[in-house]
Amino acid sequence: MKRSLVLFFALVIGLFIIGCGPQQPQLPNLKSYPQPEDPKVKNPWEEKQNIDVKPLQENLTETKTQISEVMSEDLVERIAFPNEEYKYLHNTGTASVKGKIFLSNTNGRPIASGANTRLYLNPVTSYSNQWYEESYVGGRKMEEPDPRFYDHLKSTSSDDKGNYAFYGIPSGSYYLSGAVECGRACGFNEVRSVRLVTKVTIGEVEIKEQNLTREIE
Repeated sequence: MKRSLVLFFALVIGLFIIGCGPQQPQLPNLKSYPQPEDPKVKNPWEEKQNIDVKPLQENLTETKTQISEVMSEDLVERIAFPNEEYKYLHNTGTASVKGKIFLSNTNGRPIASGANTRLYLNPVTSYSNQWYEESYVGGRKMEEPDPRFYDHLKSTSSDDKGNYAFYGIPSGSYYLSGAVECGRACGFNEVRSVRLVTKVTIGEVEIKEQNLTREIE
C-alpha cells in the first residue's frame, strides 16, 4: 500500500512538471492567410504607367503605297475628354482577340513580321475617332491625351513570330493598332516603323481571329 502511494504521488508530480514546461509554439493555419501572388505573373493592364504609347503618337501618314513623315511643329488640340462615353465602358470581359501582325507584298506574301512588338486595343469613341482621323489618317502630331484615356487602353506584346493575343476583353468596337519595323524589304533605304491600325468589333464571349496587316507595294 505504501509503495502504491509513492508511485501515485511520483506520477502526479511528473505530470505537473510536464504541464508547466515550455509549450510548443502553435503553427498558424497557412490556408487561412492570403498567399502571396507569384511575382512572375503580372497583369499588364495594371501597369498603365509603363505603357509606351509612342506608336500611337508618331506623326506618320499612312497610304496604300507610301509612308511619309509630316514635319510640323503644330500640335492638334484634342477634343475635351468625353467622360460620359468612357464611364459606361467595362475594363474586363469574357472575349479574346488573337492573330498575327505583319506586312505583306502585293501577292499577299509576308515580308516583315511584327515580332516582339506592342499592340493596343483602343475603344472606339469620339476621342479615339479624332486620333484615328488626325494622327493615323492625317499624319498630324497631337497633344498628349487626357490621363483618363489610359484607364481604357489595353496592350499586349507579340511573340518572335508576330503572334499576339488579348484576353478578358469586354465586348465592343476597338481600334487595333501596332507597328512593324521594315527596311529594304519594304523598299525603304533605312529601317522605318510602319503603323498599322484597323477597326475590330468583338462579341461578348467571342474568340476573335484578327490579323493586323497591310500591303506594301
